Amino acid sequence: LKHGHDIQVFGVPNMRTVIHCLPHEGWDEDGFMGLGMIYTAMPVTNAVPYVVAAPPGIVTLADLPVITGRPSA
Repeated sequence: LKHGHDIQVFGVPNMRTVIHCLPHEGWDEDGFMGLGMIYTAMPVTNAVPYVVAAPPGIVTLADLPVITGRPSA
């Protein structure tokens, strides 16, 4: 898949999801590399305040709220 992901889960039931990463109108970059970098970095960037607020020690995903790739307000 050139610009996105094809996710398949085999079980009962089998599932397949295709996600395309498409630029907004007016996107002027050749190719979609910048979009890939943005959606890869967003969950990590959104996790920073929760990791900073966590007590000292090792923090795992079980210790944090669900972190999404949504843009912050």
